[in-house]
Amino acid sequence: MLNSDNFTRLLADETGMKLSEVKEFMGHVRAVLEKNLKSYDKITIPELGDVKVKEKKARPASTREVFGKTVTIKKREAFKAVDMKLSKKLREYLKK
Repeated sequence: MLNSDNFTRLLADETGMKLSEVKEFMGHVRAVLEKNLKSYDKITIPELGDVKVKEKKARPASTREVFGKTVTIKKREAFKAVDMKLSKKLREYLKK
């Protein structure tokens, strides 16, 4: 798994920037996303993909019959989830 420290090192090596500059830049990207995710349904990050906020509906509590057993399903409140769809170039690269 590629963790955040290794990712920032790879970006620094690829761009020729200092590690501290890459970390600062990534902090700015996060800040822009935080400020705008509530205002816009979808944010497009060039060359990476689209970030969307999806509203998940509330689920009432219920009981269901599963393989002959009665299962109780807990109530769940409505919530928002963030979803990212990769750009076409990245999806095509992964298919190779």
